[in-house]
Amino acid sequence: MRRPQTAIERDAAAELRAENARLRAAVEDAADLLEDAFRQGAHEVTAESGLHADLIGWFDTASLSAWRDVGEWLVAHAGWERHPSGIGRRQFYRPPQEESER
Repeated sequence: MRRPQTAIERDAAAELRAENARLRAAVEDAADLLEDAFRQGAHEVTAESGLHADLIGWFDTASLSAWRDVGEWLVAHAGWERHPSGIGRRQFYRPPQEESER
């Protein structure tokens, strides 16, 4: 059986919950900023790109490590996908898809 929390413990727990909420919001803001930057910096593959048709709609890092690193962060923290045909620094990423888009 757990002992009742003291007022100090309740206050500390409330502070931690508030800090977690603040950090969660900060990560969401960072994800939004990185997504915007990634969409502007990486190249979106189109039919005119001359790449395989299954890459259309994906973003190409063009072998730039910075964009690959941003893409990896988006995969880990924002639900983006990495295409399996990427090699080394040349990777392809896309944002989460709605079920109706698949």
